[in-house]
Amino acid sequence: MPDNFQYDVFLSHNQADKPRVRRLAERLRAANLRVWFDEWVIQPGDDIYLAIERGLEASRTLVLCLSPAALGSDWVGLERGTVLFRDPSNAGRRFIPLLLADCKLPDTLRRYKYVDLRRETDAVFNEVFQAIEGKPVPKHEPQQPDVSSSTTSLRFDDRFVRPLHVTEDRFLQVLLSRFSLHRRREPGKESFDLRVAFDNDAPTIWNQSGKQHLRELLSPERRAEYQAAFENFLLHGHGADDYHVKDDKFVFRFSSGGTLPILSFSRNPGADEYYCLFFRDAHPVGWNIANGGSDTRAELLNPQAVIERELREELVIADFANDKRYVFPGDGGKPIDHPAFAVARELWARKCPDKNVAALNTAEVEIEWMPCHDSLRIQIGDDRPVRRQVF
Repeated sequence: MPDNFQYDVFLSHNQADKPRVRRLAERLRAANLRVWFDEWVIQPGDDIYLAIERGLEASRTLVLCLSPAALGSDWVGLERGTVLFRDPSNAGRRFIPLLLADCKLPDTLRRYKYVDLRRETDAVFNEVFQAIEGKPVPKHEPQQPDVSSSTTSLRFDDRFVRPLHVTEDRFLQVLLSRFSLHRRREPGKESFDLRVAFDNDAPTIWNQSGKQHLRELLSPERRAEYQAAFENFLLHGHGADDYHVKDDKFVFRFSSGGTLPILSFSRNPGADEYYCLFFRDAHPVGWNIANGGSDTRAELLNPQAVIERELREELVIADFANDKRYVFPGDGGKPIDHPAFAVARELWARKCPDKNVAALNTAEVEIEWMPCHDSLRIQIGDDRPVRRQVF
């Protein structure tokens, strides 16, 4: 359905109903809808009310999740958000009440037919999807990766690689022999969905030396073959829209979260913006983005947490001319002696021996995450799969 909206659907709900609404949001996103869900959009330090207003303006459909909690103290605010969508003059917008639990509907809503989600079934989800899109849920679903067979014939040295459940709270990169990529084609753009699955016994790198150990085990020729295959699929659009990896003699490292910062010296979008690359002196030597492995199982399920931590560890911004050191929101007042900053401070001391980084005044740098339409689906063992939007 062509339109000028950034989001297909805005999910308005009460905090008490968040687990159920989160499940709905994940299913809608899995069906390739662009979903505004507060947990995925509102970042620490954002003005919550302003973010909600912007989300409503940018959404084609408002789904209002109704329950006793929603119709309690929050109802005045929720009703105010529905006005834009209930106005007949707003062509192209849709308003859909969604009943989560028995409750008495206000007079302003009784005239609207609601979707009954008191029972979460596939049939009801299909009804929700059709109410939003005006058509049934697409039948095509990418093949699910096989958790039970995520094994490899490679033999690792346990000084470097151990089962996941043994390596908790360390440098973590799970080694996968199976995963799936799905290409979504839309007019004027395409996006990708990465699906991974593993269990508690999945081999996991647990220290920096493990990466070198892995390079010694994997064939350079096979690495080059996979590199070419991924470039053809991801960059050149070759082949079918599903790409499945199944190779018990080769493994891929997950999870590495990475980001390419764009530094802006102006409040005007597109003006005075520069890519910020990082030079690494370890293999592979050269310019890179800010990236790294997970520290915890929680980060394995939330790559954005990895990205935010890596940015704080790798990006140090100092303005010696104006005696300022820029820090990320929430980091003001924290000590400057982060171990990851030691090399940077040593280099600064050589280049500017008369400048004391620790003596600079701190100021917060503004961060804006740039969302895209790619997505990641992660499943550990028999747990419910988790889907994440990519930024």
